[in-house]
Amino acid sequence: MRTFMSGIPARDYIFQTEPYEEQIEKAATLIREADYILFGLGAGMSTAAGAQYGGDFFKENFGEFIETYGAGQYMQDMYSAGFYPYPDEESYWGYWSRQAMVGGIELDVTGLYRQLIALAQGKKSFCLSTNADGQMEKAGYPAEQIFCTQGDYFHIQCAKGCHAKTYDAVSRFRQMDQARRECKVSSYMVPKCPVCGGKMNMNLRIDQYFVEDEAWYDADERFQKFLREALHSGKKICLIDCGTGFNTPMIIRFPFEKMVREHRQCAMVRLNLKEAVVQESCAEREVGINADMAESIPDILKKVKSKTQSERLDFLLDALKEDSVQYKNLQVGNSEIEKRNAVRSLMNVRMPLSISDDFLEVQDTFLQEEAKEKGIVTLADIPTVREAYKSSRPFADRMSIWQGDITRLQVGAIVNAANSQMLGCFVPCHRCIDNAIHSAAGIQLRNECNHIMNQRRIRFGRQYDEPTGTATLTSAYNLPCESVIHTVGPIVYGRLTDAWKDDLRNCYRNVLQCCMEHKITSVAFCCISTGEFHFPNDIAAQIAVDTTEQFLAQNENCGIERVIFNVFKDIDLKLYQKYVCTENLYS
Repeated sequence: MRTFMSGIPARDYIFQTEPYEEQIEKAATLIREADYILFGLGAGMSTAAGAQYGGDFFKENFGEFIETYGAGQYMQDMYSAGFYPYPDEESYWGYWSRQAMVGGIELDVTGLYRQLIALAQGKKSFCLSTNADGQMEKAGYPAEQIFCTQGDYFHIQCAKGCHAKTYDAVSRFRQMDQARRECKVSSYMVPKCPVCGGKMNMNLRIDQYFVEDEAWYDADERFQKFLREALHSGKKICLIDCGTGFNTPMIIRFPFEKMVREHRQCAMVRLNLKEAVVQESCAEREVGINADMAESIPDILKKVKSKTQSERLDFLLDALKEDSVQYKNLQVGNSEIEKRNAVRSLMNVRMPLSISDDFLEVQDTFLQEEAKEKGIVTLADIPTVREAYKSSRPFADRMSIWQGDITRLQVGAIVNAANSQMLGCFVPCHRCIDNAIHSAAGIQLRNECNHIMNQRRIRFGRQYDEPTGTATLTSAYNLPCESVIHTVGPIVYGRLTDAWKDDLRNCYRNVLQCCMEHKITSVAFCCISTGEFHFPNDIAAQIAVDTTEQFLAQNENCGIERVIFNVFKDIDLKLYQKYVCTENLYS
């Protein structure tokens, strides 16, 4: 790292005066043409993403500290408050545990980060960051491609740096934050150095005792390896400087400028609200956009991806029309939404047949980009019902409720409410969950389901239909989840019967049994049978929670760590919230 750092500023800084749209286009071009992307992140990036540190936000989240210590020079924002001379260690950790929670552990401003990450899709990339909030990793960027040079909010160290090791403190900080009284934590919660017995501190570069542990040096080595590979390749490298200022310019800002000066293969996109200066001597390979990154990053991404996705969309549309006898001459409008709907419709009506590898490659990339655009939701993003609703149910720490599009979930498996033919919905752009899942997964999912059904018809007869309440596991293909479990729910006609209730219970029970047998640790249920199949929503929600709890109680070592009840409608959200906050249904 120290060989990369530079304390020498450029001597020919300028603010570029080209119109904003031209700067966005230039930035997109530099990124598109690059084979390697190096992100450089400063505090301005998280600020643009929505992180707050002072003002009303500080008053709302740190009001007890302002009241205790006074609204002087320190208690103005999270940065200043960190330097307050706290009277004892109990007070010190009382404050810092709160800052770690608010500024890192609980912070989620990953929307803009996901868009930033998407700029490097399909390219080799690395991230150099001076931020301590962990948002890049939370947004899904690989941890092994991140080097946080200044520490983070998740680790502690010996205050005197007596040994080169840091300690994960996330659980400790959660406990401290809950137990804090009158701005202090209990003495027994105060960490002590396990080597010298002295005080411990945040693993943040706030003094000369900052610990650079083995993980720090490993990250440094990976960064240096990336740089060597990129520079020795002779291929184009784009440095994307997001929100770095002149507080610690020798880590990212000055070194990026030096790289562009010394290597013709390097270009730089500098994004900063007020300080997006570039070097006049390198202006043809640099663009500095003085604008809110909450606007400039999406605008650049749109330019970077629009042509690529547009080309893929046209390819898929032409290929699907050519593949179809009935729709070969289908007339489609020129707008993107019309083309997307046409592609989805042609996929929906297409029978389960083979298709070229070229088509599958383009389709897979297109659908994976769509998934990123929608925003992938990880298990860490979804609180348990104990965390979200203070539920006291016995499995409240293993159940969650999440409202949204199930095709965004990056979990072990999502559950598809299938029909008895098990081939997905053939109605173009239908709004059922079966259609949504097959459309987002790609045509391979229908082909796999067809193969499974053919095998079963060989065994059970040509008229075989999938029975109600069973569970069938398939791959997920272009969905963020690892697998899809298909189950056929009961279709309700007239008055609800006990038999249909038992059928729905079997759906949940057999899906969970499938998870246990295949070592799937997290599963997201849709609201089985409540849509097109007319099962009453309130009873369906009660059965879902009830059956899940019974299964977990009866199979203590099933390995299922999280069951998510995915809802789409507000009425289902309210029903599930009601049932998880009441007493046991199965006792």
